[in-house]
Amino acid sequence: MSRVHALLLVSLFAFSTSGCLGRVARYADEPAASPRSTAFLPDRGTISEDRLVAFILATNPFLAPGDARQQAEAITRHARTQGLPVHLVASLIATESSFNPRAVSPVGAQGLGQLMPATARDMGVSDPFDPEQNIAGTARYVAWLARVWQAHPQRWELTLASYLAGVGTVTRQVKAGRPLTGEQGSYVDKVFRLSGKV
Repeated sequence: MSRVHALLLVSLFAFSTSGCLGRVARYADEPAASPRSTAFLPDRGTISEDRLVAFILATNPFLAPGDARQQAEAITRHARTQGLPVHLVASLIATESSFNPRAVSPVGAQGLGQLMPATARDMGVSDPFDPEQNIAGTARYVAWLARVWQAHPQRWELTLASYLAGVGTVTRQVKAGRPLTGEQGSYVDKVFRLSGKV
């Protein structure tokens, strides 16, 4: 090995151990220097119902103020019952349906949290278009996913990715050491971004 090669190897080792190469992209096709690791802080403290109503109406200005207040009250109550951050549940619902209780996706997801029929049944939801039931089922499902990923350092990212893509899919990705897909990463980013506006 030449002296130049030896010096390059020593320099590369020093560079990598300094932490400059220690960052690994968490999402496919993303640059390594990503701000996502600090984008979501689970403990935002108490969020007033008035602030949540304002967020709901800003997201969906076609919603009647009384309906927005009912949704805000239900989101707060069910998030707290399930031990979830209120702003997480609110931003997830904003991402899924823009607070439209009649929303239906092309694949058949329904209501505020865009629950698939089988998931709605599993979460005890008989009418996915009823805001109270849908919010309760959504919070139960998020809480269940959060328990699945409780010990993982990227708990909230994987919880949200699992909400989008299914826990089986994300579990297989994690076990294989693969990052979240671009679609999953964009979804997580959107929820995190909106959570800062609640």
